[in-house]
Amino acid sequence: TSSSVNGISDKLVADAGVANDDYCKLSYFLHCALVRCGIDNVLQPEMLQYDSSSADSSAKTSAQKEALLVLTTGKQFSLESLSFKTVFLNKHGDNMSENLLPDGQAAVHLTMEQVMAQTCPLQCDPLLLGGLIQVQPTAVLVCNEDWVRAFYAEPLQRIQPQRSASINSRSIITNADIQAMFVRTTAHEIKANAMDMTSKLQQLMGAKRKEQQQQQQGFQSFSGQGQSLGSSSSATGTTALASTTTSITTTTEALDIFDPATLPAATAVDDTASSTTSIAVRLLNGKRQVVKLPLSCTIVDLASQVADYANGSKFQLVAGYPPTPLLKMKMNNPDADADAN
Repeated sequence: TSSSVNGISDKLVADAGVANDDYCKLSYFLHCALVRCGIDNVLQPEMLQYDSSSADSSAKTSAQKEALLVLTTGKQFSLESLSFKTVFLNKHGDNMSENLLPDGQAAVHLTMEQVMAQTCPLQCDPLLLGGLIQVQPTAVLVCNEDWVRAFYAEPLQRIQPQRSASINSRSIITNADIQAMFVRTTAHEIKANAMDMTSKLQQLMGAKRKEQQQQQQGFQSFSGQGQSLGSSSSATGTTALASTTTSITTTTEALDIFDPATLPAATAVDDTASSTTSIAVRLLNGKRQVVKLPLSCTIVDLASQVADYANGSKFQLVAGYPPTPLLKMKMNNPDADADAN
């Protein structure tokens, strides 16, 4: 007879504190078959919410429901995949004639020490995550047909009636139907599954590498620090200043070049005086310096104030667009005022 008819499934669900929702029952199945067996870091927490006292358990999104269905029917975490690995059917299978369930209980978790202490130890098949990584459970779940019916077979029958035509053509899931789900995986099937998962993983990694290569083609990252523009070269700002000055001297007259060694010493400027002005100077390393000068200063006075930033290297003062040496601008316009401002 169907456990739904005689109330066994409903009682098991209520006693376990599981919400009366088929997806929550599947979450409880995964909780018992994985988390309680020591495999507790492979699924997201929302996949394992089943508590009837939590509103979040039965309020699963459509994406979460779809993920649960994929998990519990796929090659990795379906009952068929977990049988003889973390889930055992009581009194079913090789060397399992002994009753391992306490009286009145439909399921129990046994530690690996308890398993080995049984007169007929359970033979656990290897569990491979992703077909590659073998994990060692710390416990196993031993259950009877009523437990499987309540938390796995009947929920899937209602959610996905097309999953098994032979079973879902009937309203009753028999013990024989459940026993048929527990099939020990052969060594050949384990190897085939591992190779299949490896192939899929390699394809995904290959596609990801190709995508990254396409994104990197024709792209050169910006280099520099903070407000300073820079290049991949390790040259400092002063080295760049010196080398640039050298190239400038080949195309400009010597009077455009300021030599810190021959410039007059910079004079102190009274910051409180009303007859001062601030001039922003952009250095060759990209940094911006603000220099305070009296309104009556000359271009040479400005050069003296910024000479310290050249670290002894010769330099030019340029302005405008295209950049033109300030002294040349003065020469081309003799009537202009000689002051730097």
